[in-house]
Amino acid sequence: MSLPRVLVVTVVVLTLIRDEVVEKLDVIPAQFHVMRHIYPQMACRACETIVAAPSEASVIQGGLASARLLAWIIVSKFADHLPLYRLEQIAARQQVPLPRSTLSSWVGLVGYALGELVERLVKMLLQRAVLHADENASTTIRPQSQIEWHKKPICGRIAVIVWTRKTLSWYLIIKVIEKVVMYVRF
Repeated sequence: MSLPRVLVVTVVVLTLIRDEVVEKLDVIPAQFHVMRHIYPQMACRACETIVAAPSEASVIQGGLASARLLAWIIVSKFADHLPLYRLEQIAARQQVPLPRSTLSSWVGLVGYALGELVERLVKMLLQRAVLHADENASTTIRPQSQIEWHKKPICGRIAVIVWTRKTLSWYLIIKVIEKVVMYVRF
């Protein structure tokens, strides 16, 4: 027995009242990408010269790391207090080999690249009448590979200076600040 096929069409006209907006906070974890830049090289056969488009400026000349990757490393190390071996592990989870030695080298090169900014900051700070400072102990832990031979955490120190123009000589102030900057930079 076959049932009759019936198509019922009802036309309803709807009017838009408003849009309901739902916002959700999301995160995209660290993702590594290879960015390929292609710079054309053109040749003139008549004058036998080669002209190349200029490449974009880089923090580390001839380096593999982009400015965004270097910023992530510096912020992770100094603002989030992640040791380099943890950054190495984060990269390894995405099959990106970033040895600690390379990360350490990049941190040093970024510190060197920021040298002019640090000098300008020191110059501005030395123009102040009073410079307040502090010295704090900072507990750090050893990498997993070194835990067996020394189970205690390492206690590092971060030192900053307090001075007034009336109490310290300029030479002493500059030398102490240079040592602090060198300690923080590397």
